[in-house]
Amino acid sequence: MNLYNLFKKNIYKKKYLIFNEKKISFNDFYKLVNYISNKKIFNNKEKIAVCLNNQFFLSIMLLLASKLNLKIFILNPNLSTEQFMQQIKFFGSGILIVDSGMLIDKKNLDKYKLHLVNIENYKSLTTKKKRKKNISDINKDYIITFSSGTTSNPKPIVFSQKIKFERFEQIKKIFSVNKNDNILSASPLDHSLGQRMFFLSIFNGSNFVYFNKYNSDSLKSIIKKNKITFTILPSNYLSLISKHLNKGNLRINKIVTAASALTVYDKKKIIKTGSNLYEMYGASEIGTVTSINFKKNLSKIKSVGKVIKENEIKILGKNNNILPIGEVGEIICDAPLKFKYYYKKLSLTKKSFHKIYFKTGDLGYLDKNNFLYFVSRKQDVIISGGKNIYPIDIEKELNKIKFIKEAAVIGIKDKYFGEITFAVCVKEKNIKKNCQREIRKILLKKLNSYQIPLGYDFVKSLPKNSLGKVLKNKLRKKYNGKKMDLTKNLRKILN
Repeated sequence: MNLYNLFKKNIYKKKYLIFNEKKISFNDFYKLVNYISNKKIFNNKEKIAVCLNNQFFLSIMLLLASKLNLKIFILNPNLSTEQFMQQIKFFGSGILIVDSGMLIDKKNLDKYKLHLVNIENYKSLTTKKKRKKNISDINKDYIITFSSGTTSNPKPIVFSQKIKFERFEQIKKIFSVNKNDNILSASPLDHSLGQRMFFLSIFNGSNFVYFNKYNSDSLKSIIKKNKITFTILPSNYLSLISKHLNKGNLRINKIVTAASALTVYDKKKIIKTGSNLYEMYGASEIGTVTSINFKKNLSKIKSVGKVIKENEIKILGKNNNILPIGEVGEIICDAPLKFKYYYKKLSLTKKSFHKIYFKTGDLGYLDKNNFLYFVSRKQDVIISGGKNIYPIDIEKELNKIKFIKEAAVIGIKDKYFGEITFAVCVKEKNIKKNCQREIRKILLKKLNSYQIPLGYDFVKSLPKNSLGKVLKNKLRKKYNGKKMDLTKNLRKILN
């Protein structure tokens, strides 16, 4: 049975989907999927590409592709033109479905033999024509989606319908989600987590609310109005609602933090509100591999969870040796719900594994109870004067400072040390003074001298992707481009 048929079999009465305050019943949603899937334009096609900010129509396309046994390529509409064209090359010829008003170079469409369709004009598409039935195979390639984009080269990840269904079942089981839960998601459907939240709703029979406006009061209103009981949110969205939770104006039964870690301070504040706060660790390629309920495991509050049954995590050293308990290395996972492969990138697929274990590109360690501790992205580690510096250690202390709203620490190139530590900070409103001296004074009490940033910049906001992850590659490119020499005076003293 494919995903479309599963939804068809379990259309729950009085259940609804909301996409940025536009509401539709499960039944009307099902009818609309059928209406669009009957259009002649989809006849004799094996694949479609969608590039949509409109999450409602993107959700329709996910079920349409399942019904018609199509491969669906989900392109990120927020990428640069260059990145977008790289993704189009992967797709090749076929139908490209876009939002109204999206500017596409028609020369490129002709070059790749793409037929452009504005999905919001679906009523004017060619009238229906009976399509030859395909035998659905739930193990076939179904969704090709791209990694979240914290690197400049997102990877095309292939999933089958079977994997998507089993990931829904996994999340349902881990967090005991039932049809009486009202689900909130802020993760777009071009990402694996957003897809998982959508499928969790429609297969489980739970009301679904998608909301991605970055506004504290609007988010509070949506949660109250729809009586949200379960959500998986990036830390930036959790920070938006934390003040309402802490004041007792809001209550969500189960909150899962994902994509970027909360500070221990913020975790404790949310736990005090009475909500069950969970954290999970995983990646698009492997799904969820750890989980923790902090209410029940307060002593493990610094971890990202215990390894889930049937998954296996090991820590890989520099020489491809497996490291013992407590030692930091690359997190590698063997997960039954892992992706199929990277589309048209078989060499990259092979390089991404150590034997049967997927290499996450994250650094961390395990304790004796099989709890995982995240340390840093491998590419974010700063090697300064031969010492490994983990940005997260510095960011935690910066984020505790009252006049700093948010901070990101990066390594920038240096003639003397190879790399030096640089902090990009967002100050709280109405803080106009130069804070560098005060920040250094505070950090010297908390960190080793070699961890203290040698340079600072104060900005209005940090660049982030749709899941709230800071795009450190953009920050590195920006500040390396300035060619600053921040150790000039230090070199004079040392020499």
